[in-house]
Amino acid sequence: MKQIKTTIKIAVVLLSWQVNAQFDSRGNLNIFSDLTNQPFVTLGINQTDRWSIGMYEASNPSYTRSLFIYEDHTGVSGSKGVRFLIKPNGNVGIGTTNPSSQLEIKSKQTKFLKFHREGLSKKGHIGYGTANQGGVYIGTDDNTYSLWVQQNGNVGIGTTSPKAKQHLFTGNSNGIKDLYVTSIIEGMDARLQLMSSNAGSNGSSISLTNESSSWTLHQKTASLGNRFDIGYRVSTESEDIAARQNIYFSILKDGNVGIGTVTTGNHKLAVEGSIGAREIKVEAFPDWSDFVFYDDYQLPTLTEVENHIKEKGHLKDIPSAEEVEKNGFYLGEMDAKLLQKIEELTLYTIAQEKEIKELKKEKAKNRKQEEEIEELKKQNSEIKELKALVQKLIRDKN
Repeated sequence: MKQIKTTIKIAVVLLSWQVNAQFDSRGNLNIFSDLTNQPFVTLGINQTDRWSIGMYEASNPSYTRSLFIYEDHTGVSGSKGVRFLIKPNGNVGIGTTNPSSQLEIKSKQTKFLKFHREGLSKKGHIGYGTANQGGVYIGTDDNTYSLWVQQNGNVGIGTTSPKAKQHLFTGNSNGIKDLYVTSIIEGMDARLQLMSSNAGSNGSSISLTNESSSWTLHQKTASLGNRFDIGYRVSTESEDIAARQNIYFSILKDGNVGIGTVTTGNHKLAVEGSIGAREIKVEAFPDWSDFVFYDDYQLPTLTEVENHIKEKGHLKDIPSAEEVEKNGFYLGEMDAKLLQKIEELTLYTIAQEKEIKELKKEKAKNRKQEEEIEELKKQNSEIKELKALVQKLIRDKN
C-alpha cells in the first residue's frame, strides 16, 4: 500500500510540471490546467500517435466545460479530431462535438452500433444508410436489413425501399410465413398468418387459424388459374399453400365467381349445390310471354298439341328431360316458356268457356223445342180424340 501511494505521488509530481494536480481532503486526485483547449492527460506511444482526455475552457462557447476524448497527432484541431464528448447538460456525442440529444452518433460509416454474442457467427448492427432517401436500419453483417425507416417515415421490413408507411417484403420465402401473429384465447392457439410460396409459383395467402383448423384467403398464380380462393382445412400441420383443400368460394381472373366449384363456364356465378332464398328477382328479361295474347299469335289447336306430345314426348318449346340433364336450363327463359304455356292454357280455357255457353244456349233452345213438341203432341192427341167423338156422334145420328 505504501508503494502504491509513492507511485501516485510521483505521477502527481510529473503532472504538476504541466498542470496543477493535487489530492483533496478525501483522497481524490484533482487535475487543473490553465492551458487553452489543451488535454489534461495524454496517452501515446509517440508525439504523433496518442489519445488525450481533457475539458474545454469557458471561453469556447460551443464546448464550454465539455469533457472530451480525442485522437491527436497535431494538437486539438488535428485531422482525426474528437471521438467522444460529454457536455455539461448531459448530452453525449460520439464523433460530434455538439450533440443535441442525450446520445448523438456521427460517423462516415453506415454501421453505428454493432452487437456480437459470443458463440454466434453473425453480428447485429444499427446504422444509418444513404440509399433510397436514407434511413435508420437494423441489420446483420451479411447486409441483411431487417428493419429500415426512411426519412419520409416509411418503414420497411425486409426491404430498403419501402413504398408505404409499412412495407413487408420477404422475397422468395419458399413457403415460409411472411407475417405471423399469435395469441392465446381461452386455451386455443389463434393465429394470423401471411404466407408466400416457393418462387411465387402457388401465390400467397392469409390464414386465420387455431389449433385444429384454418380458414384461408389464397391468391393463386397463373399456373393455378390466376384466381382468388376462400377455403377451409382441418389440419394446420402442412404449410404448403397448394395443398389447401375444401375451396368454398373462388373469383376467377375474368370476374366469374364460383361457389363450391372453380369451373364457372361462361357464367358470372356458378354454384355447385342448391340455393335457398326468400326471393329472387330477374332484372329486365326480354321476350316475356305476353305475345301469346297478341291478335296475330297463332295458337296451336289442341289436336296439334296432342300430336306433338305423341310424337316428341313433351310440350312444344319446352326442352326434353334428356336436354335438361345434358345442358340444364336458364331460369328466366324457362319461367317465360312456362308462362307461355299457362297463357296458352288460359286461351284454351276461355275458348272452351265460350263453347260451353253456346252449348248451354243450344241445349236450352232444344229443351224449349222439345216442350213445344210435347205440347203439340198433346194437342194432336186431343184433336184425334175430339175427331173420333164427332165421327161417333155423326154415326149415331144417322
